[in-house]
Amino acid sequence: MDPITAPIIPVFNEPELSQTCALLLYSSYSMSCLEGVINDTMNPCLMHLYEALSQARTDAYTAIANALRDFNPSVMSAQQIIDYFTPKLGKVPLPPSMKRPNDFMASIHDTGLILELLVVDWRTLREAMKNPSEQVLRMLTSVIDTLRSVYTENPEYKYTSRLIGILSQHGVDVSMPNRKYCQACVVAANLMCSCLSIGFLQYFVWVPSSEPVQLIMLLRTYIHTIAPNMSDVGFKAFDSEINSIFTEMQTDMNWVICSPAYARQNPLLLKQALNRAFLGLKELLQDTPVFKPFQALLDEGLHMMDNAVPATKEYVGSNLHPAPRDVAEAQDLYDMVVNEKACFIGQPTLLMLYRWAKNLGMVVKMLAASKLTGTALHEDACNLCNGVLDQLQAMPKPQ
Repeated sequence: MDPITAPIIPVFNEPELSQTCALLLYSSYSMSCLEGVINDTMNPCLMHLYEALSQARTDAYTAIANALRDFNPSVMSAQQIIDYFTPKLGKVPLPPSMKRPNDFMASIHDTGLILELLVVDWRTLREAMKNPSEQVLRMLTSVIDTLRSVYTENPEYKYTSRLIGILSQHGVDVSMPNRKYCQACVVAANLMCSCLSIGFLQYFVWVPSSEPVQLIMLLRTYIHTIAPNMSDVGFKAFDSEINSIFTEMQTDMNWVICSPAYARQNPLLLKQALNRAFLGLKELLQDTPVFKPFQALLDEGLHMMDNAVPATKEYVGSNLHPAPRDVAEAQDLYDMVVNEKACFIGQPTLLMLYRWAKNLGMVVKMLAASKLTGTALHEDACNLCNGVLDQLQAMPKPQ
């Protein structure tokens, strides 16, 4: 029978009653685990998973409503639902992630880690279901199929496995710290892709410096620390794989750090999504040997949106990067603009070009004041600035 149209049959007897109660508990608990990340990102794939869980919870409740007349989910929180059903599970165990310290799942910010734990939870439930009825199996399968699809399409699963494969092929240990490093590289690449390639920090808001979201440019070089004995061929393969992953991310709008449609309506969502991304990176990197060098940059990323302004004409000349005070700062500012331009997909707006020109102008001015006009940096900055000015000149002027 088509699972979409199959009627829900009331359940009164064991073991189907306890199995259906377990489905309702697991669904309610998993939904509560996803609420934070969905509120911060409005990710369409996660919302699809949430809807599948909600449908399973509704179907399970419909099946047991007559057997448990004192149960009323409309006036109960997720925790109250969990507390109500815990004694009614029979031989079905609680979700493994629920056995962690209080609010364990709520304290996780990395999307990939949340999905990994939910996969373990539902695998545990499936293994505990001995000879489930057709109705229970149908509800269980619907959730597991959706969870599997969302999990395997998530960049942290799909791309991390490729980076781990490179390390394994070249004889590098793939223990948990190295896996977490690879996963952090994927998150950092997605952060840069979303903010610069797709233009979240150019279309929606401006920040003084985009250096924190360019974290992957530095993080990828620490593969030499993670795998000091890997061959040059291995290093090149790892670097090439990150480039390929970054390119693929540019066309996958389902897994950018937050929904562009919602971010356009509410730039505050972008702040929430960025905070979650940087906290997730902290979680991934904290047990790796490369955490300390990145701690300050991660903290800067967490505060980055505090000084953001709307990407509008009224703010185009404000909130620029501070003027460089020495050659090192001039190089950093030049590199920041180069990376922004190189990453960005499509036609930059008039206001984007104006900000790039202003930042490059500060580099040129500082070098000229320091009598460094003959340096390669001065020449490169002048050439890039002139190119941006040519683009500005060619842009149609607003009426």
